[in-house]
Amino acid sequence: LVNTRLLTENNSEDVLNMVETNLIGVVFCTREAFHSMKANGIDGHVFMMNTTCGHKVPVQPNININLYPPTKHALTALTEMYRQEFLHQNTKVKVTVSSYLYMLLCKAFIKNLTHICL
Repeated sequence: LVNTRLLTENNSEDVLNMVETNLIGVVFCTREAFHSMKANGIDGHVFMMNTTCGHKVPVQPNININLYPPTKHALTALTEMYRQEFLHQNTKVKVTVSSYLYMLLCKAFIKNLTHICL
């Protein structure tokens, strides 16, 4: 795990990496996907992968990831902003957030990782 404790010194790179991955990466990927769908006349669907941390901040058993819940809350707000923007773009592109799908993908990844490591 990366060290994204909010009060730790010398972890700026880890903090920036988490924000870039969990927020900025989503912004850039969604923008490019939207423009690709629009250019090709596709009424597609944008899926936002979020977790329950995007809706409620749990007590953290591992305080090394203190920045994770705030980035997921930002993703929840970002999802709503995309929904509103898509409505005003005269498009049928939809946005959906899925914690359940995220959980399934994580379980599949861990299962495959375990298989590879054994």
